[in-house]
Amino acid sequence: MAIFTKLTWSVQDLLAVSALQDVGVAGPLLLNGTLFDSSIPDQISFISNKVIRSVSLTSVNNLSLTNFVVTGLQNGAYVSETVSGPNNNTVYGTKYYDTITSVVASTAVNGIQVGTGDAGFLPLIAISTNSLSTNYSTSVLLPAGSGVTYSMLQTLDQINTNFIPFLNQADKLFPAFGLTNETTSQIANSLLIINFVILQVNSSANPITDTFEFILLQE
Repeated sequence: MAIFTKLTWSVQDLLAVSALQDVGVAGPLLLNGTLFDSSIPDQISFISNKVIRSVSLTSVNNLSLTNFVVTGLQNGAYVSETVSGPNNNTVYGTKYYDTITSVVASTAVNGIQVGTGDAGFLPLIAISTNSLSTNYSTSVLLPAGSGVTYSMLQTLDQINTNFIPFLNQADKLFPAFGLTNETTSQIANSLLIINFVILQVNSSANPITDTFEFILLQE
């Protein structure tokens, strides 16, 4: 029986992690954004919304002298980075997260919000190996004018159980169908025996509008 999987890279949500707020003294921001879920308090989950993603920080004020320490988890591993604050713009982190557990400002700030970033992964997809050969097909459907650059990756390794962020496992991930830094829609088919496939979004020129669908069909 064929297994059909469709994943969507969603447009950027600048309020996903923390709604617009002031921080009176140096310390943590409230994690009260649009992805807040009362059933999982004290964190914001990207992975439950089927995405692994960087973060964005936005303000109309000059917060460039403030450092924001973003902390979370990816593939069960602790991930943290320091991001310099925005100056009447949006700035981006460079790490990818399944969940965000804290965002801490180094000074008091006014008018800061935290959301999803411009790069990341779609969730890891396991490829069935119930037969001697595995046949799977994929397509990436980019709308006209999309600013997305993506790579399709595959591996035989158990990268989902080693507690290493996917971003740090380049030595275990190989381009599928040679699709690296692609900017157009693609469709492809493979007969290789593969353990996992993952779609990486390397960059997005227009994250507030960039979206696309990734489809994988296994037989």
